[in-house]
Amino acid sequence: MKDNIVRVGMGMKYVYDLKNHRGVLDKIFSAFEETSLTEQTIKSLHGELMKDDAQWEVQDALLAPAGHYKTEDNFTLRPNNQYHMYLEYSKVPEAVRALIEETQQQLDQGPAWKAEQNYSKHPLSVIAGFYYKFLQIHPFSDGNGRLTRLLTTLLLLKHQLPPIIIREEERLVYFKALIDSENDSLHMPMVQFFADKAIDLMKQRIALCEQRDTSAPDFNEPSI
Repeated sequence: MKDNIVRVGMGMKYVYDLKNHRGVLDKIFSAFEETSLTEQTIKSLHGELMKDDAQWEVQDALLAPAGHYKTEDNFTLRPNNQYHMYLEYSKVPEAVRALIEETQQQLDQGPAWKAEQNYSKHPLSVIAGFYYKFLQIHPFSDGNGRLTRLLTTLLLLKHQLPPIIIREEERLVYFKALIDSENDSLHMPMVQFFADKAIDLMKQRIALCEQRDTSAPDFNEPSI
């Protein structure tokens, strides 16, 4: 949804998904400095993201409404036509708490990774790892992908890193990184995907700044 325009043919679920995603994203950008990664934050943001009945299948809403963990196992069909099962629902609360603790401990180390020259502890690597692991937990009945991206944006902003935007034409590359990370204990394919995206965005910003500099008037030149 841009400039309050919605594509023709999209149902109300699509409209509410976009509206609520935009609302949560605005909240994160305006309050990321004072927003911590906690279980309450995760549940609260999911509650806001999926707060409208039109976003839900009736059965999913009855089993586990917005802001509540899933009560049944869930899965997805990947682009390679293979089913992928997520973490069992009974293990979700413990897994989420463990991931929060692990992520915070790694991020709280600050610049220690520089002294060790251990780039697996760089904030971008840690956040990419969080992204991958949270997706594998898939703690809610619906909205997990959007919530994972929002939480990742929160962490990136808190560490002065650019948000990662996955465009439609990049989805196959993204899914390959996601699947390849399953066989890598450090999830390096996903880390590399994040790093490439961050570098691309920084290059775009530099180019934009240079363009603005060259187009700005030179006030040192004498006027005619």
